[in-house]
Amino acid sequence: MLVSARLRTGDAAGVSWLSSLGWSRSLARLVALGGLDEEGVRDVLRKMGNPLDTLAANFDLVAKLHA
Repeated sequence: MLVSARLRTGDAAGVSWLSSLGWSRSLARLVALGGLDEEGVRDVLRKMGNPLDTLAANFDLVAKLHA
């Protein structure tokens, strides 16, 4: 199973999520992923297909989503 979540304030290691889910480090592996740049956000919107793909051309929206 793959679970993705944003880090919580004050928990740079992500360990609080394991505790919240009742999982131990022996059952779960934490993997840090880098964020998307604006082109990455645009690419995701394009690949999501209709009706979101047209949003990739809206540079203001892409910048806001990236922020």
